[in-house]
Amino acid sequence: FHLGTMYRDGEGVTRDAVEAYVWFSLAEVRGSYRSGDNRKRIARQLTEGQLAEANRRAEARWEEVRQRP
Repeated sequence: FHLGTMYRDGEGVTRDAVEAYVWFSLAEVRGSYRSGDNRKRIARQLTEGQLAEANRRAEARWEEVRQRP
């Protein structure tokens, strides 16, 4: 959740709505109730292509985590 907030606001990192969406998506899967609303707000700002890229990145990161021992 906090990484999503950092990317959304550009705090300590370059502002990146796609990356914010990715981190809010991952946090939501892990049970962060605040992440869903933030993810939906970010989604309204993204183009169809950006949204597809964000979903691809989120899925890839989730697969990386699930494959770790």
